[in-house]
Amino acid sequence: MKIKDFHLLKIITCFFGLILPLQGCSFPKEWSGKWFQSGLQQSVVVNTSHIELKGICVEKDGTERFLIEDR
Repeated sequence: MKIKDFHLLKIITCFFGLILPLQGCSFPKEWSGKWFQSGLQQSVVVNTSHIELKGICVEKDGTERFLIEDR
């Protein structure tokens, strides 16, 4: 599923009030840990499926682009 197709599915899902389970994806395991982000006082924690304060990985397109759902 392409990213723009995912956005269309998300819009249709919200329109009809349905909740569909998301497929999910994984960030590279090398990303796991605590990271500094300019402007934040605390570290940002990253694991294979979640970036703290950002969201959860729902779709991956190749190795460099990730679709993250806000939480």
